[in-house]
Amino acid sequence: MVANYTTGDTIDGGAGTDTISMTLGTTIAASISAVETYTITYNTGGGLNASSITGASTMNVLAGTGTLATITNLMTGVTVANGTTAAEAETITIDTVADATLTVKLNDAASGALTITDAATVTITGEDGDLTTSVANTVLDSSDTTSLTIAGADAAYAVSLGAVTGQGSVATLAASTSTSSGTLTVGAYADVGELTSATFTASNANLTFSTGANIGTDSDGSEGESLATVTVSTSNSATLDLGDGKTIFLDSVSDSTTDLTSTWSITTASSSTANIGGIDNTYGITTIDASNNNGTAMSIDSITTASIGSITLGGSGTFAIGAITTTSSTAATIDATNAAGTVNVNVSGMNSNATVNTGTGAATITTVADTSLTTTVALGSGNETTDQIIMSTTATSDVVLKNFETAAADDAIDLSNAGIESRGTGDGSNTLQSLDGAALTTGNVIFQTTTAASNLDVDLGNGTVLIVEGDHASAQLVEQALETGGTHEITLGTASTTEGITNWVIAWDDGTNTYIGVGAIENDSGADGIASNNDETITDIEITTLVTIEGLADVGDLVAANLGGAFIA
Repeated sequence: MVANYTTGDTIDGGAGTDTISMTLGTTIAASISAVETYTITYNTGGGLNASSITGASTMNVLAGTGTLATITNLMTGVTVANGTTAAEAETITIDTVADATLTVKLNDAASGALTITDAATVTITGEDGDLTTSVANTVLDSSDTTSLTIAGADAAYAVSLGAVTGQGSVATLAASTSTSSGTLTVGAYADVGELTSATFTASNANLTFSTGANIGTDSDGSEGESLATVTVSTSNSATLDLGDGKTIFLDSVSDSTTDLTSTWSITTASSSTANIGGIDNTYGITTIDASNNNGTAMSIDSITTASIGSITLGGSGTFAIGAITTTSSTAATIDATNAAGTVNVNVSGMNSNATVNTGTGAATITTVADTSLTTTVALGSGNETTDQIIMSTTATSDVVLKNFETAAADDAIDLSNAGIESRGTGDGSNTLQSLDGAALTTGNVIFQTTTAASNLDVDLGNGTVLIVEGDHASAQLVEQALETGGTHEITLGTASTTEGITNWVIAWDDGTNTYIGVGAIENDSGADGIASNNDETITDIEITTLVTIEGLADVGDLVAANLGGAFIA
């Protein structure tokens, strides 16, 4: 066409569906109307100024002697496809009229960038042209592009967009896959400053978003301080990785009067998986609804937020939420009552009382690491699974356990050496020791029992947990029972305690509940005031209650496995 074309020529396709082919070696400003489909081959120096083109629906761009395909002033509503019938253009630059809607279809692997300017609504998708359809990176218009939709191919071909930049005005984002093997990979997505909603859907094929990179940054303007709604959905054996192993920055920079409330809806089905990176909403409120996790699994690496609105977990898939860190003192509840799959939740970083309700699936819960707070865990009643409570290894809150089952194969709480030592009240270093004075870090849990009928001489065993039989209505009454002349008086061995330093783990019951605490031995009956001698007794012990096991009426029902079998650091 171009050899005979002059700028004074006008082409009108008229009624019906028309196709035009052109090979460009220079930039032309064609006046064409009512032609729907274009096939444009670019030789070196070729370009198309589409300011006088109307009625177009599809423009197929191909490489000739040149590899750069350039279109300027393109009307709204046009689809630009790369490499549909022959060699693809390696670099694609598309400029549209203001506020245009633009669709780009990738049919082959391009080595250069896709650059889009002036378009407001952009859709990028793959076609069934080659096993891999891609561009090296994608550049949007940071002032004009407000909506971005990315979709995998509608056949079994992989799509890759490289890193996305220029998204400073994008307010709505959607990414999806739909066809088996039609995977979608989006590289680094480092600016979510204007994003208000995002939807990620993986069905039949895997979707990876912001590969190996954070989503947004922890800096003013590129963090997602307005990202109020995030919807994640997976099905049909697909895996969705959303910033997995990295951080998704929301309201993470400025503490203002308009702090973000961010709501995440996470759904999995039919053997699919959703893996989500760490959510950093430092100054916001975060709500997680994963009540329909019926696929294989869902995970969130961590959650950092001012406060939790709610976290709801349900379904047959597995659940894993890494360390939850909050700054608000408002109590929060993680409700996994309807979770049939295993639940692993870590509330160690919370700055408030925390309640975790679990369902019929096995649960692993790490407690709050604050000595002034309480972690309450209501385990699934009669679920006959091994639930594991892990005491925080830096410091420990009070812990209240409900529906705790004591058979050896059932529930357990791991006792942390450091966590217990953080609660000792001795005048010295509050070192946790066995009953015969040995250092205790990660040693085995071994019970030694004292009763009213048979007071314990600690030299007769190597216990690491003291069981106090009988009913004792308070920790203070346990103290009296263990001290000199008490009903359960303890006989010490040589160097089994050091005054003001030695802490013991002690368990007892009141006839309704069972308790586990730390006893700081302040004084013994010896005159040296340092290490105990053989046959001395305790004259002053201070017990702090750490764990309450509601409904376990007899401490004697505990077995070593219920305390983890061994101490953790």
